[in-house]
Amino acid sequence: MALDYFAPGVYVEEVDRGSRPIEGISMSVAGFIGFTEDVRGDAELFKPMMVTTWAQYLEYFGKEGSDGFTDFNAYLPFAVQGWFLNGGGRCWVTSIGTQLPGSEPPPAEQSGTKILTSSRKPSLHFSIKPASAEESALALPSVDEPRLKVVIEESTPKPLPEDAPEDSEPPLNTGEFFNVVVRRGDEVLERYEHLTMNQQAETQVADYVVTALESSEFINVANISQSGQPLTRRPTSGVYEITPPPYVSNPDRFARDLQGQRDDRTGTQGIFEIDEVAMIACPDLMKVYQEGLMDLDQVHGVMEMMLSMCENSFPGPAYRMAVLDAPPVKPGKNLDANGLPGPVPAQQQKPQDVAAWLREFNR
Repeated sequence: MALDYFAPGVYVEEVDRGSRPIEGISMSVAGFIGFTEDVRGDAELFKPMMVTTWAQYLEYFGKEGSDGFTDFNAYLPFAVQGWFLNGGGRCWVTSIGTQLPGSEPPPAEQSGTKILTSSRKPSLHFSIKPASAEESALALPSVDEPRLKVVIEESTPKPLPEDAPEDSEPPLNTGEFFNVVVRRGDEVLERYEHLTMNQQAETQVADYVVTALESSEFINVANISQSGQPLTRRPTSGVYEITPPPYVSNPDRFARDLQGQRDDRTGTQGIFEIDEVAMIACPDLMKVYQEGLMDLDQVHGVMEMMLSMCENSFPGPAYRMAVLDAPPVKPGKNLDANGLPGPVPAQQQKPQDVAAWLREFNR
């Protein structure tokens, strides 16, 4: 619309003729921030990853062969699954960890990767070897450093030595022998051949797998098979990704990790940098509050940040909304040492408690 009419020409000016018709607003792309079971493939911790289906979510944020839900009942997997079950299209997911901050790391036998026999019984357990006795294994490798993989291949007994008598017969191939190849991406790091599950095997025929891999610089192996013949306890051939120990963040810096940085596109602020995201939720904000990792003031701070970034999303989408959960509190009751309401079981919260919280939140 022209502001001045000093020069000759044709001018078009829009004149407001009353209320405008209601127009639809696209809310087809959502963003989720929370805890996941794992972080694999191209996904990175604290950085948003686009997901188009639930199967793709499991590929990036679930362990191999699992249902994608965590053992500590994180809310984010339920939210993402509900998004797809209710007809949602693509969304962006930011993982803020695979365990609650400050939780005890799981024992070694619960991390790593278990390999089964052809009859689906336990055979071998592989885990990442720490760099030193004082250091722990890498929690979550970056995209530039792919995860370690173990390849189980068919093999044969060791060949006869060159000085063996001419009438010597080669060992019988019973089908129990296999090779173990340790890879990172396409790079072969280590290779162990002519292995067996037989602990009493003669070294001229094959090497016991646990003994042979003691010299490995990258992985540990444990025999978790049950009693039986070596052939029945042999691991199934295939390629297996070695799951690293879960990432456990420090409770003192968790609030900063959750907030993130816009420049690095990390945390809550990072997902706001995705222009197509029009609806944003942090389901596990209530999880950390219920676990006592954040107080009500900190929860309100995250909520206020999300609302403010929706209001100031320019030059991003013109319309953007944040989905907030009402904290499970009863204002004025169950106060903590700082005089703030503490979390209560969800079944004890009533609608009037939510209304009272909204008045106090003043939004």
